[in-house]
Amino acid sequence: MFNNEHINQKYFTKIAVLNVCTLTEYKLNNIFDYIRKNGIDIMGITETQKADKEINFFNADKAGYKIISHNDNKNAIGKGVMLIIRNNLEKHIFNIKKINGRILIVDFSFKNNKKLPNHRTGVDMNKKIDMNTHVIKQIKNAKSHKMEIICCGDFNLQYRRFKK
Repeated sequence: MFNNEHINQKYFTKIAVLNVCTLTEYKLNNIFDYIRKNGIDIMGITETQKADKEINFFNADKAGYKIISHNDNKNAIGKGVMLIIRNNLEKHIFNIKKINGRILIVDFSFKNNKKLPNHRTGVDMNKKIDMNTHVIKQIKNAKSHKMEIICCGDFNLQYRRFKK
């Protein structure tokens, strides 16, 4: 929820996350039907197991939305993250980072310097500690800059060890 003090209105951003366990053209079309029907503004997708080029060639009705995806194409099993972002939010994107086919960071900047970094991740068993350390670092960085945070993903890790 973003509060615009000048006109005293509240704006809600609907965000959803889905693990697709291999993205297909059929699944992508169903996802677009779902986000349109439910008014989803940002849809995070994990485990696409597809290269960015493959996703671009899917015959899906992407009108009204931008797709940002990332997969490093090395041992793609369990990898691949993607955000589907409503076009009216696209103009607020000021930074995109792609890391190891598993982390996609999209920073948004809104009026009155309200910022919303969106962290997407799916974690590989061999790189759990590195990935989670990176996510924690990004969260601390965003908080130190007084940013709002949405962190979603597949954190298959013993949380108690990293709680501190």
